[in-house]
Amino acid sequence: MVSLTSLYPGEEWAVYQGVLELETFCQTVKRFLLPVLKERLGISWLSPESRVQDARQYLVRKFVAFTFPYNLERLRRLASKLKATLLLHYPFLE
Repeated sequence: MVSLTSLYPGEEWAVYQGVLELETFCQTVKRFLLPVLKERLGISWLSPESRVQDARQYLVRKFVAFTFPYNLERLRRLASKLKATLLLHYPFLE
């Protein structure tokens, strides 16, 4: 689905299913991963024994922890926009 550059008749259902899966993915990640992201990346001050010791790794992981929620929200918005556009042109999908 990611490599699609044009939509041919009959493919709209597959794209719509992909959008629904993206929405489910975003909800799942937001619910289960975001609350513990810093701990999983090893940069949380709550558990100093499992923190990353390498300064470069710490910095990279800190950037990931900082940008990940924004990128996830952006993905959710774009998937929602694609879903709305699909339903506008193919109302029978819903």
